[in-house]
Amino acid sequence: MKIDNVDGTPVGQILLRPKPKNPDVVDKYLQAANDCIDAGPNKVYNPQLVEKLFTTEIRKHDKSDCDHGHLRFDAENAKQWGCVWRERLKCPKCDFVSKYYRLYDTVESNKRGPKAAKLNVQIQCGLITSPISNKNLRDILMISNIVPPSSSGMQKTANKVAKQVEELNKKKYARHKKEIG
Repeated sequence: MKIDNVDGTPVGQILLRPKPKNPDVVDKYLQAANDCIDAGPNKVYNPQLVEKLFTTEIRKHDKSDCDHGHLRFDAENAKQWGCVWRERLKCPKCDFVSKYYRLYDTVESNKRGPKAAKLNVQIQCGLITSPISNKNLRDILMISNIVPPSSSGMQKTANKVAKQVEELNKKKYARHKKEIG
């Protein structure tokens, strides 16, 4: 698409935003991690829920005819929800695949639809009181070899948390105003 200056002269710019020619520290680190054979990402799980996943599914797998297969996470089909994950197990020797398990705690709400992951809400509660932005947290997670949540997902959670904090502050202010008289 052709772009013109205010005076009508053509500008030699493109609307697309190409990646920078000089990769930053995060890009270099991620490239080095991707080049490594054992560069599996770190993930955040609730240990009790992981224990339940393995205990339940190992019992189901033991009832099958497979005698040498060890259950593993189905890494290709893991489902990320912000900073947390839903995982299932599979056996490399047979065709056993478990159901998906939510490996995180949720926040109860009166609304329909999927419940928010407690960790995602806790992260935004921490960020709202600190000078660290969503982008900076994403950089920290990437450097830690943790798959970061999407920027848009983090922003949606931040908006919901900010709205709840605002409501709490208004209620607190109203009580304080009533006490003062």
